[in-house]
Amino acid sequence: MPWAEAAGNAWSAHLPADTTIGVDVGGTKVLAALVSGDQVLTQQVRPTPASSSELIETVVDVVGSVSSGGHPAPRAVGMGVPGFVDLEGVARQAPNLPAIVDLDIGRIVSSRLGLPVVVDNDANCAARAAAAHDAPGVDHVILVTFGTGIGAGFVVDGRLVRGAHGFAGEPGHMVIAHEGPPCVCGQRGCWEMFASGSAIGRMARELATSGRAARLLHAAGGDADSIDGHLVAELATRGDLDAVEVLDRH
Repeated sequence: MPWAEAAGNAWSAHLPADTTIGVDVGGTKVLAALVSGDQVLTQQVRPTPASSSELIETVVDVVGSVSSGGHPAPRAVGMGVPGFVDLEGVARQAPNLPAIVDLDIGRIVSSRLGLPVVVDNDANCAARAAAAHDAPGVDHVILVTFGTGIGAGFVVDGRLVRGAHGFAGEPGHMVIAHEGPPCVCGQRGCWEMFASGSAIGRMARELATSGRAARLLHAAGGDADSIDGHLVAELATRGDLDAVEVLDRH
């Protein structure tokens, strides 16, 4: 895969003067940042769309937005996506973002932008960043991400652990309660259903609809379905007791 090799060379080149773009594709938002060395020059956020075609357009649009404005032209794009991403940079399972499954988003975006693009699991990207910037010189790093779902990346002896097919370090769908709530992956009682942004939102909605979280319901304009993890976190920082109770349960 020549484009992947070129992207890998560009992404790993340690040249602070160069600009690159990092794209975080999540279950609820797509965030792109233009980076020069360790400095974020600008960033843009878009809601994550539901379909594959819309997702491609959103990524192209948000990358174009951060590339404009008189900044130096980027030389490569690095993209983190959720789910089980194989060694070719294609998500083969993504319970929190079905639109990306079997979508060769790196090749498509590369052809649209005319830039090399590297795609990996988002937690793997975070683990590599943590090892390089937060814990330089440390041989072993374990990083766990808590967002819409739960991910993890492992750096052992300075190298990212990928596994035979690229799927190493994905703990979110380990079953921790056999009779637990149903998960989007089809199982019951996955870790994600108890400790993730989506879990916080679900538990808050359950409290609100049961009449035990009047303040949360009021903050959501009386619409329990609009209560999500972001709202709970915002209210908790203000000391709201209902939000704090949800986080305590979480």
